[in-house]
Amino acid sequence: MVKRILGTTILICLFLSSSELIAKFTLNSQFKPRYEFRDGYAKLTTDDLHPASFVSQRTRLIFGYSNQNINSRISAQDVRVWGDETQMASAARIALHEAWVDVKLDSLISLKVGRQELVYDDHRILGNVDWAQTGRSHDAFVGKYESDNMKLHLGGAFNQSGQNLFSTTYPLNNYKGLGFLWFENIIDSNMRYTILGVTDAFQENDTNNYNYFRYTFGGNYYYNSQSFELQGTGFYQLGQTTLAQDIAAYMFSLQAHYKFDKFKIGAGIDYLSGNDSENPNSNEYTAFNTLYGTNHKFYGLMDHFLNIPAHTAGGGLVDIYAKIKYDFVPKWSAALDFHSFSLEKAIINPSNAKLTEKGLASEIDLVLTHTIASDIKLQMGYSYMIPADALKIVQGRPNGENSTWIWAMLVVTPEFFSSN
Repeated sequence: MVKRILGTTILICLFLSSSELIAKFTLNSQFKPRYEFRDGYAKLTTDDLHPASFVSQRTRLIFGYSNQNINSRISAQDVRVWGDETQMASAARIALHEAWVDVKLDSLISLKVGRQELVYDDHRILGNVDWAQTGRSHDAFVGKYESDNMKLHLGGAFNQSGQNLFSTTYPLNNYKGLGFLWFENIIDSNMRYTILGVTDAFQENDTNNYNYFRYTFGGNYYYNSQSFELQGTGFYQLGQTTLAQDIAAYMFSLQAHYKFDKFKIGAGIDYLSGNDSENPNSNEYTAFNTLYGTNHKFYGLMDHFLNIPAHTAGGGLVDIYAKIKYDFVPKWSAALDFHSFSLEKAIINPSNAKLTEKGLASEIDLVLTHTIASDIKLQMGYSYMIPADALKIVQGRPNGENSTWIWAMLVVTPEFFSSN
């Protein structure tokens, strides 16, 4: 069967490449095996726990087609841990990561429909979470207006668990509906700004069609020169939670980087508001939710704060960090990050009903990258976390200890075929 599929694909490619149509067909792939040694990744270790060790792998096959009027992609993937199924088993493992078509309606206007990644700005609110082997994609539409210095995107999604005959109840743990508006304006070669508004809706329960809506809006300012980078970010959240609490939350971020010789150094702060534990009867929910962003990129590579506000017990997060990157020899680079995490608001310690200290943890992340070729990259990482009492309370780990994570990953992205 595999030989037939590959044979048919090759014949189609040869036909398209020999035709006189102004079209392009591509067949690409991605192989991403990753070894991990986990002794405190995502959850603090204790002296009675043994480290985990495994290899996971993502394998993607990506079909692309484009002509003057359309651009399309179909991306199928297999995600597994080496050895997680019995040999000679016939379990179905292939999933559809992307399947979309982008139709050109005008010289500046197009409509993209289907299963797709939603990636905007720096992945802060909408990102594809590419570090996770499964990644994130949405069944959505995006209408786009794009000129040389201005872009406007309007998108949305409406989720159902099947082709119902009646009602619109939705039992899955996803949003019921999503809508967003994104605007980018390029001021000059060094400056640009973006504005993003997102609304997502969640059903009250499996038998009730009532939806609670949450609204998140804000933007980013970017300044980039040959030696200096500056970014400011701010977002505000309102609406209601599924417990009918009124939302009033916010976040802001400020970071700067300076480049010289083979170095790039920087520092910044991420500030996410939290709930007031001293007023538990309040109907106001003030913990900022990071929605559908790529949190692995921002809040430490060890992913202890991947799901905010859940991973801080609603206390918010303050992350003060410093970063340095050094291209020490051709095709080799090293990146070292330091994070100091704390709660934005203290939380209640359930063991004594008193407020905790705000300090959460300190973390260092070291990543070595070797670019072997344009389509071959090798990365190795080491992370170390020193927890404070508040993180032990949040995770229910009173005996939590310093934690370690080591990993190595090979990313190979060969192009099997391109018609031109």
